[in-house]
Amino acid sequence: MTAGLIIAGAFGRIDHRRMIHDLKDSLGLFAPSLASRNGMAPPHAILAQLGGDILYARVSDAGGWGVRYNRDLHDVLSRCEYWRAFHGALRVSWLHAALVLGRRDLYDRFLDPRGLRIEEAMRWLTLYGIEEHGLWRFIDRKFVADLRRRVIPAPGGLVSPLDMILIGERDDLARGLIAGSPEFVRRMDQWILQNGVHEYKLFWALSEAVCDTMLATRAARERLAERGAAVSAQRLVEGHAQRKIDIFIDEGAFKESALGSTTCTTSAERTRLLAGPTDETTAADDSAPPLARLPLNADCATVLDFVLGGSGPQPSTIGYMGPPTANGAAMLSSNVAFFFGSPRSRHVFVLIDIKLIAPDARLLVLINGRPTDLFSAESLGGRWAKVHFAATPGEPLTVEIEHLPDDPTKLRAGPIAWLKSIIVFVVQRGVA
Repeated sequence: MTAGLIIAGAFGRIDHRRMIHDLKDSLGLFAPSLASRNGMAPPHAILAQLGGDILYARVSDAGGWGVRYNRDLHDVLSRCEYWRAFHGALRVSWLHAALVLGRRDLYDRFLDPRGLRIEEAMRWLTLYGIEEHGLWRFIDRKFVADLRRRVIPAPGGLVSPLDMILIGERDDLARGLIAGSPEFVRRMDQWILQNGVHEYKLFWALSEAVCDTMLATRAARERLAERGAAVSAQRLVEGHAQRKIDIFIDEGAFKESALGSTTCTTSAERTRLLAGPTDETTAADDSAPPLARLPLNADCATVLDFVLGGSGPQPSTIGYMGPPTANGAAMLSSNVAFFFGSPRSRHVFVLIDIKLIAPDARLLVLINGRPTDLFSAESLGGRWAKVHFAATPGEPLTVEIEHLPDDPTKLRAGPIAWLKSIIVFVVQRGVA
């Protein structure tokens, strides 16, 4: 039974500071019971309020907005175990439960008289919630590893929580197969590679090996090509706009030839940009020392939020941006570049939440000076720009976003785009 906690505050309002303070003070009451599965369950009413704030809070609700960007609170919630789903194979944290309970319109699906239907909740979160609400910042290495690891006994062998989630949603995937058999494993892995990445936006659950396979097989290019036609930059833009492809995992001559010609930046300008930012406050000549790059987190996601309460622009940034606002930071120059440390993986996904002002504008994303993907303003309506990059071990990461107007001769007054967030998501080594 859920503990009967009351959320204090004036009628119709929540005292968020008191709620968080009381939650942290009461963790000791819940942690022992979680280990023994006896006593009080986690406070669903509080988790639902916190989850709703994370998903929906607006800047006008100062308390809820603070919860949305309170990384210390998110870390506390992620450390507390709520339950273990799928025969104990998947650890579900308080944060996971809060994000699910924040969707009060889905309570009929997630809750019954006994409490949270945890496996149904995790199916929604994995296949829909993470994409719909941009929750990649809350994914950690252990969650991905638990999701993918095949340790659950089945008639033909072993299956993973992700296998169970997918066949629970799509029973046609395993039709005619024995769960856990070699044929089952091959079909599931192949389906994720060809379809799951795009239909259910599961790029974040890929392993290094699957990313390597996608590069080798050119699965993304095959999905865009029609009757063997070459994939042009225009076809790539249309593929994003028509939702034919969620993320373009491909490398090689295509990007250099098809996307390279789209940039408006000269080679000399790009050379100066890639040299990185320098500390102009310490020297009056060209000897200004370089600024340190922003280190990538040891776990999956490194997050920059350009909204009120977020981290904002970093010193290791080149380009002109306005201050953080509720809508993000105004992009005032056609190029903005961000400088990060070296990823500990061969594969990196860069996620950009940006709104282009002009409906006919496009966004070119370059990584380490190489054109990587191209998006129209239409394709960015209601979705993040997602870019894959095959990294070189030990090479630092430079992410550049370039605004491409339809007519470069026309000058536009004011912001050309609103940038809300950038997430660098690194595929972790050792994830099965």
